[in-house]
Amino acid sequence: MEALSPDNVTKDQGMQIKASVEGRRLNVLIKGCERVETLEATVQDVFRCMRAAETSLSEASTRK
Repeated sequence: MEALSPDNVTKDQGMQIKASVEGRRLNVLIKGCERVETLEATVQDVFRCMRAAETSLSEASTRK
């Protein structure tokens, strides 16, 4: 969840991104997005950050 924190700011007026963790589940809520293109770009950014975090954790665990 911390890897997504840079994206947890309002990008467009009225758009909000909130993330929470429940057990092993990460919930990401995007509200107030007026254009589908903006929503798509935001979701891609979230997945990109998740992938970077996953890769970093994977590499860190193999270096032990």
